[in-house]
Amino acid sequence: MLAPTKDKEIVEFTKKLKDILDKSKNILITGHKNPDGDAIGSALSIYTFLKNLYKDKNIKIAFKDKVPYFLSFLPFSDKIEKLEKYKDSNFDTIIVCDTADIKRIGTFLPKAKYIVEIDHHKERKPFGNLSLVKSPLSSTAELVFEVLYLLNPDLIDLNISYQIYTGIYSDTAGFSYETVTTRTFSIASFLLSKGVNPRIIFTNLYERNPYRKLKLLSLALSRIKLWEDIKFARTFILKKDLEKYKATYEDTEGFVNYPRSLENVEIAAFYLEKDFGFKVSLRSKLYFDVSLLALKFGGGGHKHAAGFEVNIKDVKKLDNLLVENIKNLIENFSF
Repeated sequence: MLAPTKDKEIVEFTKKLKDILDKSKNILITGHKNPDGDAIGSALSIYTFLKNLYKDKNIKIAFKDKVPYFLSFLPFSDKIEKLEKYKDSNFDTIIVCDTADIKRIGTFLPKAKYIVEIDHHKERKPFGNLSLVKSPLSSTAELVFEVLYLLNPDLIDLNISYQIYTGIYSDTAGFSYETVTTRTFSIASFLLSKGVNPRIIFTNLYERNPYRKLKLLSLALSRIKLWEDIKFARTFILKKDLEKYKATYEDTEGFVNYPRSLENVEIAAFYLEKDFGFKVSLRSKLYFDVSLLALKFGGGGHKHAAGFEVNIKDVKKLDNLLVENIKNLIENFSF
């Protein structure tokens, strides 16, 4: 049996959360726009757990954007609604997962007496009545597990185990980042003991690609550009490319990892054209903290995975801007 965490902050937060939940009749769980595996897995695990714990409460889960196709295998993902549906609603409690800034929700939150934050991002703009933030930590899903396990370990069933394992796996690139600890693996072991099949998760995340995605990927690979002197590489996809292949934004998931995989590249970027300009995803291989680069443009994230949005529509101009900022950041940095 896994021993519950002794972290005083998590223990105290869980007590306060239980008190709030006991008094709440209407509860909403949400997370950031363009949700990834950690946001979806974390929110779904809380939703499923609370549905098991409270049979008489009105519990909803909603995001601004739809669930990506590669996460649709998760139990109860079909229960996730559009957040816009509840913009004029009143909730007793809203639990926000994996969100460092309320603007990352992507739309207005409904009104609520209590807003609860559970997150693991280093750079934050707090917005809740009750917050639990642990950084560095592998994922928000790992933090959610600690809270749910304190509340009632017997309620963590196979469905919840799949949701949490997927969140952790997604945000650690398959347990490959240094934020992974012995505790992370202990939690993963517990989830496996509940019956989780890792192959099912891997297959859904990485081997359910529609044909259009591979056609789009071939284009992205042809556009990789390398700056050897600063160990930087990037690629990009334009709106017209998506239209040509009848693809969606979620079809570009993981494209940033290809320039990062190049030998001698430390920093990688993927530009995705949007109506406002470009959404930029950043990755690093071993040493560089790309969240510092993202912060330069009002974004954020983690050491090895971060991003930002910029009102620039010219790829060459964006290249120049990124290269200039990378050069400034690495002046006193040794790879």
